[in-house]
Amino acid sequence: GLTVPALIALGANIWTTNDNALYTSGLGLSNITKVRKKPMVVIAGIIWYCTFLSGLYDNFVGWLNFLNAALPPVGALISLDFFLHKSDYESGEEAKKEVKWGSVIGVICGALAGNLIPGGIASINAMIVAVICYFVVGAIAKD
Repeated sequence: GLTVPALIALGANIWTTNDNALYTSGLGLSNITKVRKKPMVVIAGIIWYCTFLSGLYDNFVGWLNFLNAALPPVGALISLDFFLHKSDYESGEEAKKEVKWGSVIGVICGALAGNLIPGGIASINAMIVAVICYFVVGAIAKD
């Protein structure tokens, strides 16, 4: 007897999640393009609809698996860099620095490792490889 309430709860959950995602993407596009937010929300919705029609829905689980391995290195390296250079972040010096190639290479290698290493947990593998690359490239750059 809980089928109808469950479907209502599921529909409300999906609705509110997608509403927030559409607003956020429109706001991001507005900040990038300096165009008002309302038209960019519409454009974001059109882009989403076109990607949905182009087959993203059929490959959604594969896309989520890719993201599962590609995104954890980003968070791991942001956190690691913050704790290693906390005083730079607090003083504002971190914003003035150049590109940290250890982070860039770490994210790329971590995402590749997470998607290509068959054993273990993909996100953990990705974070470990990203951190190793961060330190290796950092050590090479100091020489």
